Amino acid sequence: MLVLHATMHVEPAHRERVLELLESLVEASRQDSGVVSYQAAVDVLDPTVVHFREVYENESLFEDHLYSDHVQAFEAEITEYLTAERDIRKFHVESVERLDL
Repeated sequence: MLVLHATMHVEPAHRERVLELLESLVEASRQDSGVVSYQAAVDVLDPTVVHFREVYENESLFEDHLYSDHVQAFEAEITEYLTAERDIRKFHVESVERLDL
């Protein structure tokens, strides 16, 4: 399993457009083969920060997702609205267990 965590900072003036782009991206990405979970959330302390958490069955299906039409369309537009380089981290997960806290 592959887990991706990404953070991006967006220009306040374009926040509404970014949210529209994110909604389309998330809806389409959740339909991709191999996507276990795909979420984007606005930071509660800073509304110009968006966090992604993505879970894929494997690396190959993640790469397929990267080259999908909806990701390519998102990438073509989103970069003009960013105020900093994205922080993207990839985790290779061998096992997952549920915690009851």
